[in-house]
Amino acid sequence: MRISEIGELSLVEIVRDRLSPGGARPSRAGLWTRPESGPGLLLGVGDDAAAWWADGRLQVATTDTMIEDVHFRRAHVTGQELGWKALAISVSDVAAMGGQPRYALLNLGLPGETDVAFVQALYEGLLAVAERFGLAIAGGDTVSAPVITLATTLIGDAYEVPVDESGPIASAECRGAPAFRLLLRSAAKPGDVVAVTGQLGASAAGMWMLLSDRSIPGELGTRLRQAHLQPMPRVEAGRCAVAGGLVCGMDISDGLLIDLGRLAAASGVEARIRASCVPVSDMARAAYPDDCLKLALAGGEDYELILVGPAGLVAKVQAQTSVPVTVIGEIAAGQPGAVKVLDERGDEVRVARSGWEHFRGQQWKNDPSR
Repeated sequence: MRISEIGELSLVEIVRDRLSPGGARPSRAGLWTRPESGPGLLLGVGDDAAAWWADGRLQVATTDTMIEDVHFRRAHVTGQELGWKALAISVSDVAAMGGQPRYALLNLGLPGETDVAFVQALYEGLLAVAERFGLAIAGGDTVSAPVITLATTLIGDAYEVPVDESGPIASAECRGAPAFRLLLRSAAKPGDVVAVTGQLGASAAGMWMLLSDRSIPGELGTRLRQAHLQPMPRVEAGRCAVAGGLVCGMDISDGLLIDLGRLAAASGVEARIRASCVPVSDMARAAYPDDCLKLALAGGEDYELILVGPAGLVAKVQAQTSVPVTVIGEIAAGQPGAVKVLDERGDEVRVARSGWEHFRGQQWKNDPSR
């Protein structure tokens, strides 16, 4: 059996069984405190980042890889854009846990014929992200490789809940110890609402534009390119979410439907979203009016956040964050892992593709007509 026959998700499940699953569960109030004994690893495979204890504090860590002709084509990207995106997607993982990015490492593989100026520009992009989000690039490794390859590792801090905001139940459970809150994929419950930050589909529209060599003039073309190659991680929104009491979320990297399906599967629930409520990107609508909803549902690489929780807590986050947060549906006790897209009458809408999965569905990335 080849991995192309089972796909990335099934492969991860096989590997997960061999790795450490992590430690305890949070308190009833959704808070984590350092146990007096037990393993330091709190969360292993299964969320946007791992989490472990370090000197009484809770850290999150993630890693991402970008490979030429798999994740990007050199003809379509500048060094600065590539550097930005390589680090930004890891920052998005930390944001999806409600964390604050702190330290990054970069492993860089380069063919010998790579222009030095391209590498210098790549580091300019990395440093621009580091400056924007207040993190340090601490080092890494540089090796020869047949194609350009970037692997980023990012460590961040989990959100520490102020003592005066933890509430009487949480204070009693935590026994005065520092308490932390994370966004997890496994914490959705029936009755919760599903919300997303920002607008969806612009990155996929930008990818279509680049892959088809279509020229979209003016500001629209520039912004579509930027949406795909220079995404803006939602660190502030993630911090607002955990500060507001939410404990469930993830980022949208492979597409709304496939990523929401992963969250629903981890939580053992079904998600139902209303197509008319999905915040389709104005740019995607202008560039690809007939395909904009498909791009928003399954295009991927938006690096917006999915936030799930009680309606009152989501409303609190909506009021506190500077980016739009749109409620698009709800969680139900249906088929675990299922995501149903409903029209205005409540009838299910069939969507041909749910998003990107490595080793399967390569056509979606490479053929803009699909």
